[in-house]
Amino acid sequence: MIKPVKHTFIILIVAQWLAMGCEAQDLLSRLQAVAGEAYAVFPIEGQYLPKTVQGNPEAEVILVQYENMLCSDCRAMRQGALPRLKEAYVDSGLIRIYSSLFPVGDQADPTYQATAAFYAAEKQEKGEAAEPLFWKYGTRLTDKRYSQIAALIGMDFERFQTDRKSQEILKLVEFRRTLAKVNGVRGTPTTLVGLPQNGTDKYLVIRMEKGRPFSEYKRVIDGVLGIAIGLAGETVP
Repeated sequence: MIKPVKHTFIILIVAQWLAMGCEAQDLLSRLQAVAGEAYAVFPIEGQYLPKTVQGNPEAEVILVQYENMLCSDCRAMRQGALPRLKEAYVDSGLIRIYSSLFPVGDQADPTYQATAAFYAAEKQEKGEAAEPLFWKYGTRLTDKRYSQIAALIGMDFERFQTDRKSQEILKLVEFRRTLAKVNGVRGTPTTLVGLPQNGTDKYLVIRMEKGRPFSEYKRVIDGVLGIAIGLAGETVP
């Protein structure tokens, strides 16, 4: 026979599990209302988020940006919507934004090679200086151009050439590419906007693929912020 105390404890645990499931389903339905029929909504694991992050670390709403340096839509977004989003939401502390490169092909693909080159520059702590130049030249990134960039930013070109073709760097590219695929990324640019589930390290996100106008990103982010504010209000005793 189960003792009353234990019986009550089991009932409480089951009730908590059911409540967590209801809360997750409620969050899913709210995000689906914001997404409409245009975008998918699905869960991701916080441990698979990119390491590069900007903004308020305590912000509930996250934006995750996947791009590659040879992508014309990515370049257009960097010159248009993305700076405006950072000014409106990141600088004000409303959201935190993660970013990662995502090569769309295998090792023979130029996007893969450009990603490896950037990580090789980062290995020499020249990533910040190299990044705007890599984005500037995009599809024109050749050995000659890399040599010019190396001279301009004070990077050891011979070491860079070795590093960008090394197994260490290629494994890093593949690892981060795999993490992006786990997060539902299929191409670039891909933007994920979402919230944590029940205060855990799991998130429910809306996936926005291809380049969108600033007004559309704003609509989705404002909708998710509205959900976060509403959920915070519901938890106030």
